[in-house]
Amino acid sequence: MAITRLQALVDAQENQAAKIVTPQIDQINWQVNPNDIGWLFHYPQLDKQLGRSRRVYWKLVNLCSL
Repeated sequence: MAITRLQALVDAQENQAAKIVTPQIDQINWQVNPNDIGWLFHYPQLDKQLGRSRRVYWKLVNLCSL
């Protein structure tokens, strides 16, 4: 199934990052502040998934959010 809309791509990537990060958070022995989960785990995983296309992807997202 080809994703043609940028929002569908953003949603698919968010879901994939959440599936990767959730087991990591569950294995941590100390309590994580829910407000910090995105900055500590989720957003770095998003950037790691994007690889070399990271700059282009974030430029497209920023253009769409204007």
